Amino acid sequence: MMAVFTIGCHKTQNIFVPPPTDVPVPILGKANAKPAGPTLVVDEILAYVESKTLTLQDIRSEKLFMAVTGKAIIYTPEQVVSILKDQDIDNSDQAVFEDLMARMLIYTQAEKLKVTQNIPPTTEEEIEGMKAEIKAAGYDYLEFCNLVDTTDSVSARQYKLGKFRSMEQYLFRWKVVEELIKRRIELMVKMTLDTMYSEKRNEIAAKYPGKSDAELKEIFKVRIEKERLKTWIQELRDRSNIVIVREWDRPHPKVAP
Repeated sequence: MMAVFTIGCHKTQNIFVPPPTDVPVPILGKANAKPAGPTLVVDEILAYVESKTLTLQDIRSEKLFMAVTGKAIIYTPEQVVSILKDQDIDNSDQAVFEDLMARMLIYTQAEKLKVTQNIPPTTEEEIEGMKAEIKAAGYDYLEFCNLVDTTDSVSARQYKLGKFRSMEQYLFRWKVVEELIKRRIELMVKMTLDTMYSEKRNEIAAKYPGKSDAELKEIFKVRIEKERLKTWIQELRDRSNIVIVREWDRPHPKVAP
């Protein structure tokens, strides 16, 4: 469902150094790296979402995953690039916070609906696929996992074996979230797409001259899915128990459309 892109970079002495191109690397708030092996990380709670916490370390980790996969809930790949390139740490962190909040809300809803029980655990093949994406993005796998894992989620044995909970958790939760989005948004839109498109076809055709009917219908489908997803996320947010600890002193960041 989501477009994927990769970003190249390389690491030297635990500091991210961009390659000689205009490709973005994630700008991380506060400490942007930690040394090899489990270590203490100073963290900050940003919000409570139902019974879960959303921390600054979660934001740091999510930026790294975004840089590798390009996946986001409320942003396009182009917007993800803008977020990762943003030199204003508060803007960048807030944008990632909003997206991670949306994913947490959808995942929590999936838990309530027991969707998680029908999704298979992360497989070795999926882990290997993620390793390949990490390598393609210019990261060393163990160093990457060392940046996204915290001391309470990785043991010395896991570190030695290269098995990290955050990697498996990230892949599993995306499977769950995408499955619920498919059930809740994509299937509902599919059921009514023909009727809605026939009513809006002339308007869409005028906006995108030269496009075939199939292309126009796909453009309309994507637009409706985005609108439905945005509305659903707001509904989840309105009826969820959320406490925002970190209040940003600026409006929601404006990123490229």
